[in-house]
Amino acid sequence: MNAPEFWNFHPTTRALIRTAEPCYADPDPLVEGNWLFPGNTTDAKPGPDVEGKYQVIDLDAQEWSYVDLPTGSVESAPAVGDSSPAELGAAAEFKRDMLLQVAGLRIAPLQDAVDLGVATDSEQALLVRWKQYRVTLGRVTAQDDYPKTVVWPDAPDPVPTVESAPKAPQNSAADEPTGATE
Repeated sequence: MNAPEFWNFHPTTRALIRTAEPCYADPDPLVEGNWLFPGNTTDAKPGPDVEGKYQVIDLDAQEWSYVDLPTGSVESAPAVGDSSPAELGAAAEFKRDMLLQVAGLRIAPLQDAVDLGVATDSEQALLVRWKQYRVTLGRVTAQDDYPKTVVWPDAPDPVPTVESAPKAPQNSAADEPTGATE
């Protein structure tokens, strides 16, 4: 019996979190034929990535919908004088969560190398810097003048933006959705 595939989503924003490899449910050791899914996942198949958009899951309908990416760079935020503290806080938390996702993606292969005992000294040092960055990101809401002023930590490596992302070649396998099977 083939394990069903599942997709991850952010627990607050319900935004799709793509993984490099497909994710599959585990068989239930207590109930034969039943599958175990981690939290914040769904077996509803998302659509292909669309430039300038991200996908959000409707948990009741179990359907994905496309939402426009925020305009501007990852550094953009609402104007302080025109925004309520709730709006400023929501914008800061959205940015923090996106940066935490990037940090998690950078940390995972470094942590794997450490766990397997094959990490170089520079990989071990980079792992520590990424973890320190992630902890600092998690604490931005504890800053004195939050959400009116947020001091963002510098990432150990440049964090890519939508504008800096490489473009897929036309008429190639890169145009096909990845990580999903029919």
